[in-house]
Amino acid sequence: MSINKIKDVGAYVLGDIFIKGVPLYLVYFLSQHLSSGELGVIAKYLALFNFFVSVGSFGQTSVCNVYFFKKDLQTIHLSTSIMTALFSFIIIYTLISFISINYSTAAFFASVGWLSTNVLLLYWNSNKEIKSNIFYEGSQSALILLFTLLFFFYVSNDGGSRIVVHSTVMFSFGLLSFYVLFKFQGLRLDYNVTLAAKQLKTGMAVSFCSLANWVIFFGDKFVIEFLYSDSIMGSYFVLQQYLYIYVVGALAVNKSLRPYLYSALESGALKQVFSATVLYVSLILLGSIMSLFLYQEVVLVYFLEESYDVFSFRMAILILVGYFLFSLTFWIHQILIYFDLKRSMYLMYSISLLVFSFISIFMYLFTINIEYFPILTILGFSASCCYGVFISVKVIKERLYRV
Repeated sequence: MSINKIKDVGAYVLGDIFIKGVPLYLVYFLSQHLSSGELGVIAKYLALFNFFVSVGSFGQTSVCNVYFFKKDLQTIHLSTSIMTALFSFIIIYTLISFISINYSTAAFFASVGWLSTNVLLLYWNSNKEIKSNIFYEGSQSALILLFTLLFFFYVSNDGGSRIVVHSTVMFSFGLLSFYVLFKFQGLRLDYNVTLAAKQLKTGMAVSFCSLANWVIFFGDKFVIEFLYSDSIMGSYFVLQQYLYIYVVGALAVNKSLRPYLYSALESGALKQVFSATVLYVSLILLGSIMSLFLYQEVVLVYFLEESYDVFSFRMAILILVGYFLFSLTFWIHQILIYFDLKRSMYLMYSISLLVFSFISIFMYLFTINIEYFPILTILGFSASCCYGVFISVKVIKERLYRV
């Protein structure tokens, strides 16, 4: 089992580094050709897109994820979750389109494509079909790179090219994913209102957690924009993107170990739950150390220009600490979803939002140095992580010791 875990982790990490390395190259390319203000525009679009997929889906992708591991669920559970998320996207789009019709429309179509693609990837992940998972997602990422470069050089050399290409490719792959799910995985357009209401109760809790994560992950950028400028916010966004490769690796580790975690929880194997958790924490801790080394020896030397000197090395360390705590919280979050602990999820992320809001107000009132802004993320995820560890250990001991 341990050898299989290591093999899966290695495959997913290498695959995801390649897949997410493409957007990282795009960040470098765009930072060389666009102003910080234009990069800020892209950051706003990505924030809106992430709002759709993390909050607007009402947590239905997490419900779908659990479906692939629960032995007593039928196909209608999956189709109901997908259709509920689609209805939610339409409602959210209608409500926020007045903010910016162009950005909202692009984010809407990208999120619809993300939904079906993510469900298909979750299915392959649950069956440990690693090659299919990596090839499909890698093809999507490579096409985004290719068409962004072509669009940038031959159509429009501004931030809009990145937005148009991202939305179009995401939606196109979404249509293909729907076809695969219907044709080969037996998905049908079934919808059960009673079941949808039950799933929404769980989904609302997950969606609230996603909203909290969205606020903590993207809220610091809006605070910086408010206190400083679009230009500073755009530069901060670039710095975070270079360090985000750590989150990519952590999520890849999470994705590779998630089937073992859920299978262990399903069978009541306490030792396997513990071993998967220890392995996960060890790997993300090792990854944070490696990321810091790569940042110091590679990014600072070859990628960042002098204009980014406003951000210190200490700031990079703080950002990575925040990312580590997010990765740990995300693991705990999946345990709470599995056991359908809605109240605990609400409390866990309410605490993090309160801490984030309080620190934001404090920074606004006392004009804290910009290099300490990652503390917003650190304290926000620290609060939720502490509570989450307490609850998850408690529920695992109560439920699995009886098995």
